[in-house]
Amino acid sequence: MLLELGSLALLYLWLYNGAYREVPSRLLWFIALLLIVPLIQLLPVPAGVWSGLPGREVFLPWLQLAEHGQMDNWRSMSLSPMRSEIAFWALLPPVAIFLAVYTLSVQQIVRLTWLVIAMALLQTLLALAQYVTPVASPLHDLIPNIAHKGAGTWFNTDHFAGFLEMVFPITLGLLVASLVSNKQEKGEMFTRMAKASGNQALLHGLIAVVLLIGIVYTRSRMGIALMMLGLLISMLLYSAQLGRRSSSGTLAIVLGVVIVVALEIGLAPVLGRFALDPTQDYRWIFFSTSMEPIGQFFPLGSGAGSFPAIYPAYQPLQITEFINHLHNDYLEWIFDTGVMGLGMILFFFAIYLKQWTNVWQRGNWHSFRFLQVAAGIGILLVALHILMDFNLRKPANALYFAFLLALFFKQHRLEEEEPKTVKRRRHESRREEIKAVPKHRPAFSNKEEW
Repeated sequence: MLLELGSLALLYLWLYNGAYREVPSRLLWFIALLLIVPLIQLLPVPAGVWSGLPGREVFLPWLQLAEHGQMDNWRSMSLSPMRSEIAFWALLPPVAIFLAVYTLSVQQIVRLTWLVIAMALLQTLLALAQYVTPVASPLHDLIPNIAHKGAGTWFNTDHFAGFLEMVFPITLGLLVASLVSNKQEKGEMFTRMAKASGNQALLHGLIAVVLLIGIVYTRSRMGIALMMLGLLISMLLYSAQLGRRSSSGTLAIVLGVVIVVALEIGLAPVLGRFALDPTQDYRWIFFSTSMEPIGQFFPLGSGAGSFPAIYPAYQPLQITEFINHLHNDYLEWIFDTGVMGLGMILFFFAIYLKQWTNVWQRGNWHSFRFLQVAAGIGILLVALHILMDFNLRKPANALYFAFLLALFFKQHRLEEEEPKTVKRRRHESRREEIKAVPKHRPAFSNKEEW
């Protein structure tokens, strides 16, 4: 509730200051449609129309029994109106964070990036301390009834790994940016902030190693696999910018240390989990049994956020636990919102791919460009992770994901402005050289001397 109330205040300030003029129309359309979807399902319709909606006839006897045979004349299209309303309010904090961060300056976004990195370091150190201390330690009392140790303040190690995999590419982007930064950037705030330890590359490499250790100790198969994928994608995308041999060598050393550390701390137990039969994982049962209700409720869906209330009617008898989410956000969105959810998924990936054409530019990159590429990689990793989990259902991960989106979609012309500055400096330097030339040319005695 505090997050939602704070988001309302943030959205009010965003509208009051007219910051919406800075956001591209395609992003505003996406956000508007995202908020409208649950509101559409909350619209009331006559009871006769409601009973004729896809999949509703199965639940009609239950509702009549629950309401003692006296159903209301009008009902919301959602099978669980309360959960649909909760889903709408839960969207406001990440939407507010995205809009607020997007309208900040590049320097302010860089400062917030370092704040996110600091949070990741703090959480990783806390998780490692929890991992090596007994269960009775006060460190474990920070999160009551936690199911796994070594998750920081997260309830689940998979969701903690999802957070770290968003930040891990950022540290690699900072590392490469510090290696290829030229002399003209040495006076900028971006590089000054990382010089506290004296060596930017060493600092960024050390942060990357610590975060990698945290991901490995989560024992999350998807988290570790996506971390390695993020490492590979980062190398491929940044290789064009590593033109100097010394920079490539430094990066190779840091990445070599990362791999050695991963092997030393013991990936064997995690790799052993990859060897397990995937059919034994309940996720595959969830996926297969969700196909029937998805087809019954399509194209309207059962209602935003209604999955936990509706799925028990289709849950296999061999699974006795309560299933709060489908462990595949894409399927759950289609389960809840039908064709509208499918359309929003396609809309998101369309604008995501379109933004890559803006972010990826030839020539020398400004340091902020490395951060944007890293944010794009982090977004991709989370988009892959939610194929097997529900990371974005967690408020913290949703907020960090919204921050990455704002960083990735931020429009700027730093590369265009920087050459002008360099050109002006060269022009001023040339003028000084001309002033230093003697006004009178010395006489020469013959052509050979000339």
